[in-house]
Amino acid sequence: MQCRDIHYNRGLGLVDRVGMVAELRRRDLRILFDVDNQGIWLSKQGVNRVTLPPTDRPRLLDRLTWLVHFVSAEELELELDEEGRYRYTVVCGELRLGELEEVRRYMEPLFVDLVVQPRGMSRLGLRVTFRRESAAT
Repeated sequence: MQCRDIHYNRGLGLVDRVGMVAELRRRDLRILFDVDNQGIWLSKQGVNRVTLPPTDRPRLLDRLTWLVHFVSAEELELELDEEGRYRYTVVCGELRLGELEEVRRYMEPLFVDLVVQPRGMSRLGLRVTFRRESAAT
């Protein structure tokens, strides 16, 4: 998604930035941008849907979207830890060892840690910790 209002984009430092929908409300969307801790609420009429061309190296939003789809996530959380690394937790129904290995391969070379946590009777939380793009290059 991308904000339609040029003046609003300039004021927030989001010119030419593309984000993904993190939360939905009846009339609004919370958009997470590929900038540290940058998420804003916009009206549904105030955004444009954008499809980015594939790249050789996935960026933050590509990684987050891929993981949500790969494990069929029901919930997700994204936070920065004390060391400036991303901790991304997705909640899903089940995971197999091969799927965990695929997640680790996909997150390379930024991968730091992967933890599986029980979340109730029939759900699992998969927490993936990875470095920011600038820290790895």
